[in-house]
Amino acid sequence: MRRPGTFLAVPNVVRPQGAFDLALHEKADRLGIGRGSSGRVQLTLPLPPSKNQLTRRMRVGGGYREYPSEEKTRFVKAVKLAGIRFRPLEGPVRVELLFYRGLKNGKLRRGDLPNYEEILFDALQGVAYLNDAQIKRIESELLDDRERPRVDVTVEQYERR
Repeated sequence: MRRPGTFLAVPNVVRPQGAFDLALHEKADRLGIGRGSSGRVQLTLPLPPSKNQLTRRMRVGGGYREYPSEEKTRFVKAVKLAGIRFRPLEGPVRVELLFYRGLKNGKLRRGDLPNYEEILFDALQGVAYLNDAQIKRIESELLDDRERPRVDVTVEQYERR
């Protein structure tokens, strides 16, 4: 993950981190891709990688440095691509997550809910909402689907009852 204040290079332009998401939405507008329904974002995504697969360590000089893993990079790109037709919601949001675990090596995949949520919330920044600090309510459930592992995500404007 980049440190705050670093820049992401886009062809012929250097933009601050986070501006890439805005560039994707601007491109979607030019191509005529819809913005989705206002106040609600619904996505079906692949199951996130495990927390152990998020970074890789490399020896640099006398110490180690951590870099985002290929699995994490692929997952984040998949989330951004799936959410290109939506504008990020502003203000407080409510998030509903249904995690469907599949098989791994012939056995039901293991994993705990908080580890799945962590990478997903980071990947949804700039897609479903501007910042994960906007999340005011979370509803998560861990289910099993041997045939099609996935995550069903619903993000809506939060209205306190």
